[in-house]
Amino acid sequence: MRRLYWLDMHNLAGIVQRTADAALAAAPGTDISFIDFPGNPFSSPHHYMASVRGNSPLTARLLTPMMIDAQTGEPCAKHALPGT
Repeated sequence: MRRLYWLDMHNLAGIVQRTADAALAAAPGTDISFIDFPGNPFSSPHHYMASVRGNSPLTARLLTPMMIDAQTGEPCAKHALPGT
């Protein structure tokens, strides 16, 4: 049972890393703020929702949501805030 738990945590870390890499590739010059998993109220049933923020003093306080397809790992949608 302990081995299965380790494998689950190892797979989860890989999923999070793949999602973060896809979000950062689609939005260069940003950092990941958080990632929501599929089925979460802040995401869709088939997408990860990665929120990224910029590096400047202003954009570091603004979050940009990005949808990452759970099956392919490719970014589906990126929505910029008005005026940015």
